[in-house]
Amino acid sequence: MSLTHDEQARLDEIAAHLFSTDPALSSRLDWTAARRRRRRVLAESVTLLLAGMLIMVAGAAAVGTVPFLGLLVVAAGIATMGAALHLARTLNPPEPGYR
Repeated sequence: MSLTHDEQARLDEIAAHLFSTDPALSSRLDWTAARRRRRRVLAESVTLLLAGMLIMVAGAAAVGTVPFLGLLVVAAGIATMGAALHLARTLNPPEPGYR
């Protein structure tokens, strides 16, 4: 069922007013910006994950020479990978009430 010309014009007027008075809502409903944000967050999380893996490998190599320092570096790599996964989780948050 399509709208009449007057109904469509009124609806467009209401939408334009809503978007001009509430820029936060406007940005949330902008599909292009959402797609751009999703790509940026995904690229950041993959970069962090790879950096965490490199840090962890460097720490594992250092364990043979300076064990305590090597373990600290490994722990930093694991923490970096955890941060990457947490960042990636923001792309698809769990349903409310899900544990």
